[in-house]
Amino acid sequence: MGPGVPVSPYVGPSLGSCSSDEYVLIGASDCGGCSGTTAYALCDGSSYTECTCQLPTSPGWTNLPVGADGGIGFEATLGYDDAPGSDSELADTALLEDSASTLVPLTATSTGYVSPTTGSPPNTVGIVGSWYAYGDGWGTEGYDGGTGAAGERGNCELIGRFPPSDCSSITSPLPPFPGGGPAPPGYANAFPVTGSIEAQTFCLSGTGAVVLTPDGGTSPDYGDIYGIGLGLDFNNIDGVVSGYNARAYHVIGVQFTVSAKGPFPPLRVEFPTTDTEGNGASSVPYDFSPTANGTYTVFWTALETPYPPVVGTNVSYLPLAGTTQPVFNPSHLLSIQFHVPTNTLATVPVSDLCVSSLSAITSM
Repeated sequence: MGPGVPVSPYVGPSLGSCSSDEYVLIGASDCGGCSGTTAYALCDGSSYTECTCQLPTSPGWTNLPVGADGGIGFEATLGYDDAPGSDSELADTALLEDSASTLVPLTATSTGYVSPTTGSPPNTVGIVGSWYAYGDGWGTEGYDGGTGAAGERGNCELIGRFPPSDCSSITSPLPPFPGGGPAPPGYANAFPVTGSIEAQTFCLSGTGAVVLTPDGGTSPDYGDIYGIGLGLDFNNIDGVVSGYNARAYHVIGVQFTVSAKGPFPPLRVEFPTTDTEGNGASSVPYDFSPTANGTYTVFWTALETPYPPVVGTNVSYLPLAGTTQPVFNPSHLLSIQFHVPTNTLATVPVSDLCVSSLSAITSM
């Protein structure tokens, strides 16, 4: 059955063998006539000979991330348009698990957008998404949700029912403007990128609030006053986040550099998955905690073991009673998040917490 959308000849490099109605994400330049950054190569039953600028709409079409002969395809569900080493850290080194491992820089555009067509050399591991900031007092309501304040209200105000003065705050970057055209005062069109192409840097400043017990409650509300952070989704298309299959792209971990002005804040580098976010799951992401400025390497093997997870090794806190903590599965990754958590004693100042040189580690 045809894909249900107009097709053109595929003019890119070999993507390996395929069968039936399968497609992979490719760069738009490999499909004549496509604008934007991405397109889709279509299988003719044995190889990829045609392509389309749109996702196939006919029933039965499925995605094949990696060709049977080893050719690399790009996850077709990826994308986002432009609008423990006791805790798995190897500070100030670039050591990899074996000599065949390599670093693939996840280079972004000037707007913070990462895709297979950005960077030189290009990102060959199928990661597509945009850098973003997040916080308990920021962003979930949407633009002009009624407060007249940039960033609008978040979980702290909307679910916890706390006033904005009791919630965490972000002073930089500015919140994203979801509308078209120039951003109004107090908003930005993109996450600002600094540094060189070889060491792109994304920074966060703000304050983590003191965790309070709500009126009539019996315990501190960590769920709604959780702090601030920045992150990158691995598989985000048009604002819909899906699982990223790191194994399909031979990605065995990541490497990055973190730094902060003044005292280094409490920090969790978290790797949420579709399992930890699923129904009945604990919602506790696997993570590790850098304690100083430096370059860190995280391998999935250090997050997979031990199981059940151990606090201080591959998780920062125990799951709630009655929930199930799934095994860490790098085939179900959602994102990498640099999270500054909150506490019940004092606010947490964050001054230029910066992440740079984020790279995927691959091993064939």
